Amino acid sequence: MIPPLHNIDLKALRVFCQIVESGGFTAAQLQLNASQPVMSNQIRQLEERLQMRLCERGRKGFSLTEEGMVVYQAALELFSSIENFRTVVSRDTSELKGELRISIMDNTATNPDMKIFEAISRIRSKAPNVDISLSIDTTVGLETGVVDGSRDLAIGYFRHRVPSLNYLHLFKEKHLLYCSARHTAAITDKNQLRSEITSFEFVDATYIDGVTETECENWLPVSTSPNIEALAILILSGSYIGYLPVHYATQWVEKGDLVPLLPETFMRSYDYYLITSSSRPRRLVASVFIEELKASLEI
Repeated sequence: MIPPLHNIDLKALRVFCQIVESGGFTAAQLQLNASQPVMSNQIRQLEERLQMRLCERGRKGFSLTEEGMVVYQAALELFSSIENFRTVVSRDTSELKGELRISIMDNTATNPDMKIFEAISRIRSKAPNVDISLSIDTTVGLETGVVDGSRDLAIGYFRHRVPSLNYLHLFKEKHLLYCSARHTAAITDKNQLRSEITSFEFVDATYIDGVTETECENWLPVSTSPNIEALAILILSGSYIGYLPVHYATQWVEKGDLVPLLPETFMRSYDYYLITSSSRPRRLVASVFIEELKASLEI
């Protein structure tokens, strides 16, 4: 039976989690400001306390054992619960403390419907002691971060539904098909363009694959990317056509660098969702932020 945990065990667990997240002892030294012998000693003592081998370390590199993976996941939940306890016992919102961990998709700052600026401003005004940790990730990364507990919530496009996640619809985002002003399609007659559109090399996003009924059924992309900015660079090169969010493409359209192609036909609309875990208690600071975001969006 595992003995009761004390402060020294919690400290060692935090060290263990940082080592796992850094990918090994060497990379964790800078984050923890500790020497490798000190960290090794802490992990060894933790293993003795828990009576199990947590990780393999040596010439072959760092890797978790099966027991180590279980302990890591349990530790994340433990620290989340501790943080939740600290916030729940606060007397009012102004006493909220801790870190709010949010992940969003890339290049959403120009979306007028996002309202995350307003939500952050509102929660910081009401809870000045809350620290905001904001990261950018792919769709899979957003889901993984919320599932494993490393992020409190995430905002983005999600085609599939993960049973362990809750989905709150926020707004729709419109995408149009674009080409560079230097591309042949930019100066092609509309009627001719309709018949030749599939002959142009097409780039697409890997995080979305839904298309409207009016699109070409046999259109296969020659290149894909999970990053909106990467798609924009390829399209701006003049070698490809592809979809971009309207709010994001506007900066180049206004300068005459990008041209929308047959917007009455080639248009996509995607739903933005906020996701949270359905399998673990939501931290109070996350709940407060969600309410502020909903108020900003008037949901």
